[in-house]
Amino acid sequence: GGCGEDKTVILSYSGSPKGVTNPNPPDGATDVPIDQALSWECESDKVTHAVYFGTTSPGVIVSFQGSTSYSPIGMTYDTVYYWRVDTHSSGITKGEVWSFRTEAAPPPVLPAQAANPNPPDAAQDVALDATLSWDPADNATGYSVYFGMSSPPPFVQNQSETSYDPGLLSYETTYYWRVDAYNDYGLTAGNTWTFTTAAIPPIEDKLIWAKGIYGGSVKAKDVAAFADGSIAVTGYYAQTNATICAGHDNEIVLPEPDCPEMFLAKVDSTGAPVWATRTVTIGFTPLTIGRAVDTYPDGSVITAGWFEIGGLGGTITFGANEDNETAFSTGAGQYDGFIAKYNTDGKLYWVKRVSGSNSIDVRDVLALPDGSCIATGYFYEDATFGSGGNQIVLNTAYPNDIDLFIARYNADGTLAWARRAGGEGYDYGKGIDGWADGSAIIIGRFGEWHSFNATFGMGDDNETVLSPLGIGDIFVAKYNPDGTICWAKNAGGSHELPPGASGVAVLDDGCAVITGGFQDNATFGKGEVNEITLYSAGKGDMIIAKYNPDGSLAWVKQDGGAEGGGGAGCIDVISDGSIYVAGAFSNNIVLGSNEPNPTILYTEGSSDMFVARYNSDGTLNWARNAGGAGDDVGYGITALPDGSSYVVGIYGYGTYNTVFGLGETNETTLEPHGTNWDSFIARYRP
Repeated sequence: GGCGEDKTVILSYSGSPKGVTNPNPPDGATDVPIDQALSWECESDKVTHAVYFGTTSPGVIVSFQGSTSYSPIGMTYDTVYYWRVDTHSSGITKGEVWSFRTEAAPPPVLPAQAANPNPPDAAQDVALDATLSWDPADNATGYSVYFGMSSPPPFVQNQSETSYDPGLLSYETTYYWRVDAYNDYGLTAGNTWTFTTAAIPPIEDKLIWAKGIYGGSVKAKDVAAFADGSIAVTGYYAQTNATICAGHDNEIVLPEPDCPEMFLAKVDSTGAPVWATRTVTIGFTPLTIGRAVDTYPDGSVITAGWFEIGGLGGTITFGANEDNETAFSTGAGQYDGFIAKYNTDGKLYWVKRVSGSNSIDVRDVLALPDGSCIATGYFYEDATFGSGGNQIVLNTAYPNDIDLFIARYNADGTLAWARRAGGEGYDYGKGIDGWADGSAIIIGRFGEWHSFNATFGMGDDNETVLSPLGIGDIFVAKYNPDGTICWAKNAGGSHELPPGASGVAVLDDGCAVITGGFQDNATFGKGEVNEITLYSAGKGDMIIAKYNPDGSLAWVKQDGGAEGGGGAGCIDVISDGSIYVAGAFSNNIVLGSNEPNPTILYTEGSSDMFVARYNSDGTLNWARNAGGAGDDVGYGITALPDGSSYVVGIYGYGTYNTVFGLGETNETTLEPHGTNWDSFIARYRP
């Protein structure tokens, strides 16, 4: 149809092509391998072969091809197959139908026996974090693993791998294990192997002394050292009297409060109390929480925390009955922050309030050699710093939001500057340390639960916007002495519980070291040369990360164990780069695994306190724990130039004793004295 010319197509036919011959396998063949390829011969050129194949004659067409071979897929044992090849060219020549029978199924082959165990059978001095392994067994598709302290050992699990991690083992214990290899045809039982773990290593004395702070409920939260080796300790107590360094000839008893009160105490290097002071609360609802403490070269002290007046009213007094007594009796928000400076004799010099319409928490404070200080924390909606002409009001980036702050106060308590950082999520400043020139590092968490960005140094030359890697990230930020941002970095992971940074310490060379914990995974140094993603071995691992002066990641390490969770809550360093951390762990953990000084810590209760010293490269130097049947946690740590250290925290909870320095010369048991927690101060050798 259409308007084109008529066209005639002429088909030519020159006869049918020759058929195929010489089939392989031959027609009627038997015992043909199930992976046999089919082939044939054809004298005709330029032809196409239609291949028919199947278990019924003549088969179904499976290929239309030019080659003279075809490889069937999935032939089964002892089965008759039919096949035919038709030749196509200008015509079609049907081929003959051929058949063959495949080989009979081979007899069942059981797997070989598992062999070459590691640790070898009857091995001695096996490491407590050993992984069991064996050579692959011929014809095995899986293994049944048996492991325990009795023979025959109990069944543990079926697996395809040729290694098994039994978790943390015990010292001087004989273990039995067996591996049965299996496949579809059956199982081959293995031999029962044994090994014995290493002897308990000799205990090097580390504990110098441990003292208690007793009361109905006492929490020592932070500690800082003076140049002479004495320390300042802060926290809070409630319900009953609080006895500082209980049992010492010079013990100091603070009176029973109406409501929780902040305490501050100085203790010398021998564990003798020098002085102690407190806030005085009057009324049903006021309370004061001491969070942080730092010391000045002249022996004065700076401390920080938060207080609440409460809806029923009342009064909170700092430096009661002293020359600089300061009382607060009203509060606009839920709770306010405070920063208080005390003279060398423990008398109040000044106290400053950070107020707002909702909640403010001053989490940490840094003392600078010129007598000034820098504090960090967080606020809900708004916060007012200073007064009069240098008053600064910070507002969160969004309503009903939480942002972090950093603020510097002069030596006389007047405000120098205050800055906020954050975004639409919840952003918290949790720790600070710095250098004599007034530059400082703060750490914390941003974007919590919302995965929102956070801006640091808004309007500064180095303004930095951090984007979280998960639902909340760790941040590390350096500020210049004038409060402008120098740099900010973040680290994070995908777990529903975001990682946390809880402490920071700086080195003279400009580096900074942080500590905290994470679950599941966490990526540090994103986009940098040393970028690394860590994966938790258990319920939660501790992290220690070192940052270069420019903010790039130097290294990060994780420590912990497969059985339980561990996290460090505080950190300090000394001039040789050694790192000190303290915190708590549940179940048993291994610190320094696969290093020269691996140390296994066994928990005695729901959580135990631990303290550890790491070398400048992050390898473990030593670790100790203290615990009992209750909850024991290390909250604060400070290290002295000689390498010794102090740790403070809580112990007991109720009727439980806590043992420090178990098996050492100075082993000390602290007994409970309240219905909740008591607190401890412990000093350790280098």
